[in-house]
Order: sequence, then structure tokens, then C-alpha cells
Amino acid sequence: MVPLIALLFTILAHAECPEDPLGAMRAHSAAVEQAFADLDDPGFAAAYASLVEVVPCVSTPLDLRDILALHRSYALAAFVEGDMAGSRKSWGAVRTLNPTWELPDELAPEGHLLRTQFDAAPLGPEVVELELAPDGGWLIDGRPAAVVPRDRAFVLQGADAERLIIYTGYHRALAEVPLLDFAKPGPSPRAKKMRLWGTVAGGGLALMAGGAAALHFDAVADLDTVDYDKFDATVLRGDVTGWSAIVLGAGAIGVTTVAWAVKW
Repeated sequence: MVPLIALLFTILAHAECPEDPLGAMRAHSAAVEQAFADLDDPGFAAAYASLVEVVPCVSTPLDLRDILALHRSYALAAFVEGDMAGSRKSWGAVRTLNPTWELPDELAPEGHLLRTQFDAAPLGPEVVELELAPDGGWLIDGRPAAVVPRDRAFVLQGADAERLIIYTGYHRALAEVPLLDFAKPGPSPRAKKMRLWGTVAGGGLALMAGGAAALHFDAVADLDTVDYDKFDATVLRGDVTGWSAIVLGAGAIGVTTVAWAVKW
């Protein structure tokens, strides 16, 4: 029973996010840039899709290196998708946060349309205030702030009262920021998935417990009519199924409780 419960928790822990979201994000960001330079369209699409999926999983504050890598990846992706305005907004973030960085020739040789978007990136200082904030405040491109850039992209992270990151997102406009009351945050996508798996696993254990209980009561009922030479075996069957029902029931309660109580 203990190995079964351990296996269920292992499945829950890997339900959606990788064990190391930050490491995965770094790997996917690097893969996006490399695939673009190699003109590897399938590799680029796969790397970018994986990057977009893992960004909300990040639960640690991002440093400038990671933030710049995100901006570069999203700038390239917007360019590939034909969203030139989005690409310029992401390049605007790169140029604002690291003014000395130059677009490498392997990404965009002289005369390349991507270089045109890079050179035309918006660099204005205008900002817009965020009306709602989590208890621990916002990190805008890695720095505490209550305002976001109006004309360029930004990486937004929100912290709870204990300074734990509860939200990570990439945005190019204020309108993209989720309209949530972060003071009373709802469950994250990861928490929802964990609760779903916990409920399913708990339900499965509960069904098994019910089956064991039914077998237990059948064994108890058989004691009145069973032959003398089968009496001990019937008692043993009743004991085994009875204890199995108890353990499985406790496992069902435990798995479900942990899935809903733990802050994933």
C-alpha cells in the first residue's frame, strides 16, 4: 500500500510542471534562439511551444539574464509569426534593459527584416499603473514596481505575503495582465491539475476500499454457514479484506487531502 501511495504522489508531482521549471525555461529559451539561427522551423516551433508552457510554472524570481533571454525568444517568435508590432515591443524591452546589446549577425545579417524591427523598437519611458497587486507586490522585469511599461513588453511576477512567487507571465500590454484579485489568488493552473489528479486518485482508492469492504462483509456473512474446515480461512479472508478496506480508505482520504491542502 505504501508503494502505491508513493507512486500516486510521484504522478501528482509531475502532473504539469517540470521538476526544475527555471532550468527548463533556460533550456527552451536557448533552443529558440539556436533554432532560429539554424533556420530549423520545426525545432523553433517545438522549443517556443515548450517555453510558453513552462513560463507560468516558474516560481522563483528571475534575474536579468533570464529576463533578457525571455524577451529575445518572444521577439523572435513574434517575428516568425508575422507579429511585427509584438516583435518590436519585445526588442524594446531588450534594448531598454541592456542598451549595449547588439543583434548578432547570425540572427539577423545586415538588411534582414528582423534587424529593422530591432532598430525600430519602442524605447519610451511611459508607464501604466497596475490597479491590483498580490500581498507581496509585483516584480516587473525582475525589479519591485507597481507600474508597467506602456509601449514595450515586460516580464511580470507576483509574490504572496511570504515573498513566494505565485505568478509569472510575459506580457506586451496592460490588457494582457490577468484581471484577478491577487490579494485573494485563486488556484494556479498547476494547483488545479494537482487537485484534479488527487481527486481522481483518491476516488480510485475509495472504489478499491469499497470493493474490499464488500468482500469483508461477504466473508463475515459466510461465517454463519461455512463448513467447519473452511472456518479459519473465512475468518482470515474477512480480516484481510477488512484491513484492506481500512488502509485503502485512509489512503483515499490522505491523497485527496494532500492534493487540496498543499500549496503547489
